[in-house]
Amino acid sequence: MTQRTTSAISLASALCGFVLFGAILFGLPSAYLMYDAVERVRSSALEEVVNVRGSYAARDLAKVLEQDWRNLKDFASKIEGADGIAVDVALDLTIGSDQRI
Repeated sequence: MTQRTTSAISLASALCGFVLFGAILFGLPSAYLMYDAVERVRSSALEEVVNVRGSYAARDLAKVLEQDWRNLKDFASKIEGADGIAVDVALDLTIGSDQRI
């Protein structure tokens, strides 16, 4: 008589194990590559936003400096050749704020 040996693993559990192994084998590298691609896109978008905001801030600063320079020229023409009292009056009329003089 021939004796049959039974396997410790069934076809269903072998198939489930193979599918799980395949998912791990291909899923983890795919997830890593996807994360890397998303990170590059996010980094690129952030860099672009920072560049745009920086250029607008530089333009605004240049406008403020130009206006201050014009105000300084006007102020210098007002006090040119004036005595101390006239300079004090001109300084009193100069507008200041909490952030700017």
